Amino acid sequence: MYKADYSYTNNSNLDRLTTPVSNMSSDVWSLRKVITGLGAEVKIKYEGDTYSKSVLNESRPFQISNFTNVGGYDYQFNITNSNIPNLNELFRIGDNISLITMMWSTPGYSPLNSDDYPAPVVTAVSGNQLSIRVSPAHHQGLTDHTSFIAGNVGFSAMTRKFGGVSGLRV
Repeated sequence: MYKADYSYTNNSNLDRLTTPVSNMSSDVWSLRKVITGLGAEVKIKYEGDTYSKSVLNESRPFQISNFTNVGGYDYQFNITNSNIPNLNELFRIGDNISLITMMWSTPGYSPLNSDDYPAPVVTAVSGNQLSIRVSPAHHQGLTDHTSFIAGNVGFSAMTRKFGGVSGLRV
Protein backbone atom coordinates (compact mmCIF):
# COMPACT_ATOMS: atom_id res chain seq x y z
CA MET A 1 0.00 0.00 0.00
CA TYR A 2 1.31 3.46 -0.90
CA LYS A 3 1.70 5.88 2.04
CA ALA A 4 1.94 9.47 0.75
CA ASP A 5 3.06 10.94 4.07
CA TYR A 6 5.67 8.32 5.00
CA SER A 7 8.45 9.59 7.25
CA TYR A 8 11.31 7.54 8.63
CA THR A 9 11.43 7.51 12.46
CA ASN A 10 13.61 4.47 13.36
CA ASN A 11 10.36 2.85 14.51
CA SER A 12 8.62 0.76 11.84
CA ASN A 13 5.35 0.71 13.83
CA LEU A 14 5.18 4.51 13.71
CA ASP A 15 6.33 4.67 10.09
CA ARG A 16 3.40 2.49 8.98
CA LEU A 17 0.77 4.22 11.11
CA THR A 18 -2.20 5.25 8.99
CA THR A 19 -2.88 8.99 9.16
CA PRO A 20 -5.71 11.16 7.77
CA VAL A 21 -3.51 11.95 4.73
CA SER A 22 -2.57 8.35 3.92
CA ASN A 23 -6.17 7.22 4.47
CA MET A 24 -7.35 9.66 1.77
CA SER A 25 -4.68 8.24 -0.57
CA SER A 26 -5.82 4.64 -0.13
CA ASP A 27 -6.94 4.35 -3.75
CA VAL A 28 -3.78 5.74 -5.39
CA TRP A 29 -2.92 2.46 -7.16
CA SER A 30 -6.48 1.09 -7.42
CA LEU A 31 -8.84 0.43 -10.29
CA ARG A 32 -11.20 3.41 -10.80
CA LYS A 33 -13.39 2.42 -13.75
CA VAL A 34 -14.45 -0.73 -15.59
CA ILE A 35 -16.08 -0.78 -19.03
CA THR A 36 -18.11 -3.93 -19.55
CA GLY A 37 -18.32 -5.88 -22.82
CA LEU A 38 -21.70 -4.21 -23.51
CA GLY A 39 -20.22 -0.72 -23.06
CA ALA A 40 -21.57 0.08 -19.59
CA GLU A 41 -19.25 1.97 -17.25
CA VAL A 42 -18.84 0.93 -13.63
CA LYS A 43 -17.07 3.60 -11.56
CA ILE A 44 -15.40 2.51 -8.34
CA LYS A 45 -14.91 4.80 -5.37
CA TYR A 46 -12.62 3.72 -2.51
CA GLU A 47 -12.36 4.78 1.09
CA GLY A 48 -10.10 3.60 3.86
CA ASP A 49 -11.59 0.87 5.99
CA THR A 50 -11.76 1.26 9.76
CA TYR A 51 -11.06 -1.33 12.39
CA SER A 52 -11.76 -1.42 16.08
CA LYS A 53 -8.41 -3.12 16.57
CA SER A 54 -5.46 -3.37 14.24
CA VAL A 55 -2.75 -6.01 14.44
CA LEU A 56 -0.13 -3.30 13.84
CA ASN A 57 -1.33 -1.44 16.93
CA GLU A 58 -0.86 -4.44 19.23
CA SER A 59 2.55 -3.08 20.17
CA ARG A 60 3.48 -0.13 22.32
CA PRO A 61 5.78 1.87 20.02
CA PHE A 62 6.37 4.93 22.21
CA GLN A 63 9.16 4.90 24.79
CA ILE A 64 8.46 6.96 27.89
CA SER A 65 10.53 8.73 30.54
CA ASN A 66 9.94 10.91 33.59
CA PHE A 67 6.91 8.86 34.69
CA THR A 68 5.68 10.85 37.68
CA ASN A 69 2.70 10.82 40.02
CA VAL A 70 1.32 14.38 40.04
CA GLY A 71 -1.30 13.70 42.72
CA GLY A 72 -3.94 11.09 43.42
CA TYR A 73 -4.41 8.75 40.47
CA ASP A 74 -2.91 11.24 37.99
CA TYR A 75 0.44 10.64 36.27
CA GLN A 76 2.40 12.35 33.54
CA PHE A 77 5.31 11.26 31.36
CA ASN A 78 7.30 12.27 28.30
CA ILE A 79 7.42 10.45 24.98
CA THR A 80 11.14 10.03 24.24
CA ASN A 81 11.10 8.68 20.67
CA SER A 82 12.84 10.94 18.18
CA ASN A 83 10.81 12.20 15.23
CA ILE A 84 7.50 11.45 16.93
CA PRO A 85 4.37 12.51 15.08
CA ASN A 86 2.11 15.19 16.50
CA LEU A 87 0.76 13.52 19.64
CA ASN A 88 -2.50 15.47 19.30
CA GLU A 89 -3.25 13.38 16.19
CA LEU A 90 -2.75 10.14 18.12
CA PHE A 91 -4.06 10.88 21.60
CA ARG A 92 -7.01 12.97 22.75
CA ILE A 93 -8.43 13.73 26.16
CA GLY A 94 -10.64 10.80 27.15
CA ASP A 95 -8.76 8.21 25.05
CA ASN A 96 -7.80 4.94 26.69
CA ILE A 97 -4.15 3.98 26.36
CA SER A 98 -2.06 0.86 26.72
CA LEU A 99 0.88 1.20 29.10
CA ILE A 100 3.64 -1.01 30.42
CA THR A 101 6.13 0.17 33.00
CA MET A 102 9.26 -1.45 34.37
CA MET A 103 9.38 -0.64 38.06
CA TRP A 104 12.05 -1.21 40.70
CA SER A 105 11.47 -2.52 44.17
CA THR A 106 13.55 -4.74 46.38
CA PRO A 107 14.52 -7.42 45.39
CA GLY A 108 14.44 -6.39 41.71
CA TYR A 109 12.65 -5.26 38.57
CA SER A 110 8.97 -5.82 38.00
CA PRO A 111 6.87 -5.09 34.88
CA LEU A 112 3.44 -3.55 35.41
CA ASN A 113 1.02 -3.94 32.49
CA SER A 114 -2.10 -1.76 32.12
CA ASP A 115 -3.86 -4.75 30.50
CA ASP A 116 -4.22 -6.13 34.04
CA TYR A 117 -6.27 -3.08 35.13
CA PRO A 118 -8.98 -0.81 33.71
CA ALA A 119 -7.35 1.19 30.89
CA PRO A 120 -5.61 4.45 31.83
CA VAL A 121 -7.34 7.54 30.40
CA VAL A 122 -5.62 10.53 28.77
CA THR A 123 -6.33 13.75 30.68
CA ALA A 124 -3.99 16.13 28.78
CA VAL A 125 -1.67 16.21 25.74
CA SER A 126 1.02 18.88 25.55
CA GLY A 127 4.03 18.71 23.24
CA ASN A 128 5.72 15.37 23.92
CA GLN A 129 4.02 14.97 27.31
CA LEU A 130 0.92 12.92 28.17
CA SER A 131 -1.07 13.16 31.38
CA ILE A 132 -3.19 10.18 32.37
CA ARG A 133 -5.47 8.96 35.14
CA VAL A 134 -5.16 5.34 36.27
CA SER A 135 -7.56 3.19 38.26
CA PRO A 136 -7.15 2.89 42.05
CA ALA A 137 -5.87 -0.69 41.64
CA HIS A 138 -3.31 0.36 38.99
CA HIS A 139 -2.22 3.26 41.20
CA GLN A 140 -1.70 0.84 44.07
CA GLY A 141 0.42 -1.42 41.84
CA LEU A 142 2.55 1.59 40.83
CA THR A 143 3.01 2.86 44.38
CA ASP A 144 3.98 -0.60 45.65
CA HIS A 145 7.30 -0.08 43.80
CA THR A 146 10.14 2.22 44.72
CA SER A 147 10.89 3.82 41.36
CA PHE A 148 10.17 3.93 37.63
CA ILE A 149 12.90 2.48 35.37
CA ALA A 150 11.46 2.49 31.82
CA GLY A 151 8.21 2.08 29.95
CA ASN A 152 6.25 2.04 26.73
CA VAL A 153 2.86 3.43 25.83
CA GLY A 154 0.69 2.57 22.85
CA PHE A 155 -2.52 3.50 21.19
CA SER A 156 -3.99 0.00 20.84
CA ALA A 157 -6.74 0.85 23.30
CA MET A 158 -7.85 3.84 21.21
CA THR A 159 -11.22 3.57 19.50
CA ARG A 160 -10.52 6.31 16.92
CA LYS A 161 -8.75 4.98 13.82
CA PHE A 162 -7.97 6.82 10.59
CA GLY A 163 -8.21 3.68 8.49
CA GLY A 164 -6.59 0.35 8.07
CA VAL A 165 -3.41 -0.56 6.32
CA SER A 166 -4.68 -4.07 5.62
CA GLY A 167 -7.54 -3.37 3.26
CA LEU A 168 -9.97 -1.11 1.51
CA ARG A 169 -13.71 -0.87 1.61
CA VAL A 170 -15.31 -0.46 -1.84
